[in-house]
Amino acid sequence: RDFVHVDDAVDAAMLAGEADPIRCRGLLNVGTGKASRFEDLTTAVAAALGKTPIINYAPLPEALAPRYQRFTQANLAGWAAARLEPRFRTLEAGVRHALNGK
Repeated sequence: RDFVHVDDAVDAAMLAGEADPIRCRGLLNVGTGKASRFEDLTTAVAAALGKTPIINYAPLPEALAPRYQRFTQANLAGWAAARLEPRFRTLEAGVRHALNGK
């Protein structure tokens, strides 16, 4: 998954909205362009709370397997074409900000 802090998503939308409409056309995916696992998110939450994560894995139900996307990350080509560079926090920084306000 390509996890993004909501403040960064809003900032990206504002950047796109203020951009030159001639350059800024088409699809602008809001994301870091870096895939993270749910395990990474769990570990970041635990670290922000000063805890050691306890992770238990369960198999993916067979009924979901044909429709489940195991790997997703934003394609940032639209931003590059528009010559815009949205800034996104790392997963860890976004979790810390969400949980601790810093």
